[in-house]
Formats: sequence, structure tokens, C-alpha cells
Amino acid sequence: MKLELSKQEMISCRLLRDWACSREETLEMIVPDIAPDVGRVLDTCCFCCLTRQELTETGIQLAGTIRAYIIYQPEKEEHLERLEAEIPFQHSIDGDRGGINCVLTARGQVMSAQTRVINSRKLLIKADIRESLRLWEPEVRAVCSGICSGTDQGVQEKKEHFQMTLSRLPREKRFIIEDELELQDGKGDIDQILSASPGVICTESRIMGSKVIVKGVARMELLCRRSNGELCRLENEFPVSQMLDADETGEGTRCQGEIHLLNWHLGSFEPEEQRASVTLEMAASVQLYESLPVQVLTDSYSTKYSMKLETKEQRFQLRSDSQVRRSARESVNTEEPVRHIHACRTELGLGELTEDTGGIKLRQPVTMTVLYQTESGRWESASKRFDLSATVERAEDRQLCWSCDTVTQEALLSAAGIELRLTGEFRLSEFQSFTLPVIAEAELDDSRDIHQKDRPSIVLRAVGAGEDIWQLAKSYSTTCQAIREANGLEDGGLREGQMLLVPCKR
Repeated sequence: MKLELSKQEMISCRLLRDWACSREETLEMIVPDIAPDVGRVLDTCCFCCLTRQELTETGIQLAGTIRAYIIYQPEKEEHLERLEAEIPFQHSIDGDRGGINCVLTARGQVMSAQTRVINSRKLLIKADIRESLRLWEPEVRAVCSGICSGTDQGVQEKKEHFQMTLSRLPREKRFIIEDELELQDGKGDIDQILSASPGVICTESRIMGSKVIVKGVARMELLCRRSNGELCRLENEFPVSQMLDADETGEGTRCQGEIHLLNWHLGSFEPEEQRASVTLEMAASVQLYESLPVQVLTDSYSTKYSMKLETKEQRFQLRSDSQVRRSARESVNTEEPVRHIHACRTELGLGELTEDTGGIKLRQPVTMTVLYQTESGRWESASKRFDLSATVERAEDRQLCWSCDTVTQEALLSAAGIELRLTGEFRLSEFQSFTLPVIAEAELDDSRDIHQKDRPSIVLRAVGAGEDIWQLAKSYSTTCQAIREANGLEDGGLREGQMLLVPCKR
């Protein structure tokens, strides 16, 4: 007689792979005829626009554009000028596409950029970019949680109970905002925008019924030149919010939202009206996590009849998320006293994960670059490389995924020259996998009574090495509760050599 099994359906996704790849892109640029001859390059600010991320039959296709702003000092001139350049790129990664229903998330970021002057009319731009990739596979399965029938046949069940976090497939919504930049700060008119550095952070994500609200702030930092020749730094902020579908959510459902800048365009500057427009193309993404109590039937027997079981090894994955903030201060020694700091930016390199006796160490390389003017009026730029580090506890059979983002950055005047301050946030996701033998089918042979009339009604038995109360009860066709009652045991483990009375049915 086949026994009816109760099933618990679990809809989730699992992380197949988390990795990053780096590459260098170059461009030889001819200086436009309308631009003055290049004397020396002070700074190269780049942004990576990843416009295509596609799973193909053979692998992964990625494409995009690196937008560069080059700040330079013309030959025999004291003021600064800018050049703009775009470096298109595309490449493929073979053999990593996963199954047909897999979902890929990809983010592009510039790790470093520099411009070398070949001659006054030709430049060589180099940019190192990092592409962070995650490949997710959807899973829908039913796990046996118990036996619906057979209670009158003395069927006993062994169940494993644990709390499991089910990850849903990440979902993304792209959107565009257009706005006017505020260029008036009451200190003089703007003559030219030299460079623009955009960014966006997610400040809140929460579930509201069947929707997820993702909120953030987009920032545009501008380096401008006033009519009197002075440089100034202006910041504009734009509130951002998007609503995404959340499907079915329960009390234990939580969400993690992110907002990424995909592309942007700075409109033409109108000096007469002191305004410029900006278009920001962004993506709001969210991943839902459901904390679910899981009950798994791993073994069964009958105290009356012979029973045949078919088990199947099933994999389960536990997930936990956390954030760690780290701050750093570094000094930049300058040859001359600094009069004013005009710009500060941060680039994050390719992070490293290493293991030692103290745990798992995360190292995030950082490069901070400042553009400043000395007391003598000379324009200079300086870069400082250092690391942000965090250490987490090491655990066996655990997959750790992490990323690091800039929270705040600041450059201040100091006695030695310039003091750099940076706060970064490490985002950690830990996946711990394990397998259990789960019953797939159970069949009871009610024609074969397993009781033996010549067997004693009670047995005195010593507990063997690694033996538990379930194994004892199963081997004597009795119940765990009967053994506990006969020996006055509380719920707990047994010790090797412990003498127990085992009631046996005849």
C-alpha cells in the first residue's frame, strides 16, 4: 500500500556563480580643431555605461561605452579646458550562460583611467573597467514534509526542522529622469562646465502589499569655471523613486533594493540663462527574500508492518545578509601649500578575498584623486591608493558574495597638504548549502506483520557509539516516546554506554 505524502512547495532561485572580470580599453584621440593645444593633462574622469547584458546560446554578451572627461591645461595658458571622449566596447564570455531560464545581473565600473599626451594634438586614453556578474537559476520544487496516511498502522516519522531563506529571482525596472541643473550659487555666473560626475544611492526599499517601493537620491557633481576664471564645484541632487511588482509576499518576506546609473547625458550649457539639462537613465532592482519554516521528512518506519522507502538527496541553501562600514583617512603631501581643492573623486578597484587563521579578509583597493590649486596659482592633481578592509568569520561549506560602495568622500586642507576621508560599505551575502535524504515514496506492506511472539516485551540495551533514540526505536519497532517514558528521559541526546530499557511490541 502506497502512503500518501504531504508536500511543501518552494519557489526560489539559487546563485549559480558570482564573479568579476576586468579589462583595459584604449582610444587614440585627435584633439578637435576648435580646442587649444594640450599642454598637460591634470585629470581623466570616466564613467562606464553598460548598455547590453545578454545571455546567448554560447555564453554572455556585454557591450557599453566609457565616457571620459579630460581636464587639461593648454600650452602657454594658465586656465583649464576640457575634452570629451567616448570609448565603445563589446566582448563575450563563452560557456558561462547557465540554463535557459537563468537571469544575469551585470554592473560596469571604471577602476582607473589615465590620459597620456602623445603630442599637443593627439592623446591616448586608457581605462580599466570591472564588470561584476551574478548568474541566478530559478527553482520550483516540492519537498516531502510528512505522511498523510498510516497513523493507524503505527507509522513513525523523523523530520528535520529549520528556517530557510528563499531568494526570488532579481527583477529590474529601467527608467529615465530629465531635469534642469541648478547652476547659480550667488557667487558669480558660470562660464563653462568642465566636468560632470554622476552617482546614485538607494536610501530605502520596502514592501507595500504586492509592490516594492525603491527610493534613492541621484547626484550630479559639476566642476565649473566662473566668468572671472575661478573654478567652483556645484552639486545637484534629485530624489528618485520607483515601484516594482512583488507578486505574493508573506509576513517573513523582506527585500533588498538597489538603484544603478546606466547612462547619462548632459545637455548643452546656456551661459545667458545659466542653465543646463541632464538626462539620467537608471535601473531600480529588487530581490525578495522569504524566511520560511521548512519541515522535511528524512526517515520513517512502522511499528506493525514492513515498510519500503525511496529517498532522494536534496540540496538546501541558507542565506544571511549583513553590512559592514569601514572608514579611512589618508594624507597627501604636496610640494607647495594648497590654496583650494576644486574636485575629489573615488575609484574602486578589483576586490580580493583571502582566507587566513583569523577568518576571511575582504580587501577593497581604493584610489582617490583630487584637483587643486597651489598658493602660487599652479594647477595640480594628486592620487592616493589605499585599501578598505573587513574581516568576517570563516565557516565551512559557505559561499560568500560581497561588494563595496562608497558612502562618503571628502578632501580637506591639512598642514601637510591634503587629508582624504572615505567611508565605504561592504555588503555581504552568505550562502550555506547542505543536503538531506528526503523521502520521495513510502510503501507499507500490511500483509507482513513484523512482530515476533517469542521476543521479550522489554530489553535492557546499552547505547552504541553515535546511536540516537530514533535508531533504537526503529531497530526494535517501538516508538521514541515509549523509550523516553520507560526511562524517564527528557528531550535530549543519549551518551555512549548509557543503559536503557527498550519496550518491544510482540
